Amino acid sequence: MTAALHKVRREIGTALRFGVVGAAATGVHVSVALSLFLKTGAGIWLANVAGFLAAAGVSLLGQHRWVFGSSRPLRATALPFLAVAAAGFAFNNLVVGTLSVGLAASGSASLTIAALLTPAATYAINRFFVF
Repeated sequence: MTAALHKVRREIGTALRFGVVGAAATGVHVSVALSLFLKTGAGIWLANVAGFLAAAGVSLLGQHRWVFGSSRPLRATALPFLAVAAAGFAFNNLVVGTLSVGLAASGSASLTIAALLTPAATYAINRFFVF
């Protein structure tokens, strides 16, 4: 196997692990947000932020330990990771708003496109700058 092919396969493995951790974090986000919203009567925005923060913890641990196998201390990557996560959250909302309001795209299309673009962007930033 050539060195280039080895690098490509390794990167694909890293991206797949990123997807698994992202799916787990999404499950946590939705579970926490819906539980707070439906069971406690918390406002939708508060419930969503709480879900996002819980999911960010899952993502940080999963990405630090399993996805990227970082040798840096967790505390050294936590703040940059949370900044990327917050930027990803803002980017996602910007894409949804731009498409649905600015370009009058359907809500389904806007959410789908944002859901596909955001992880790709945050993966690249985390891969090359955080971990």
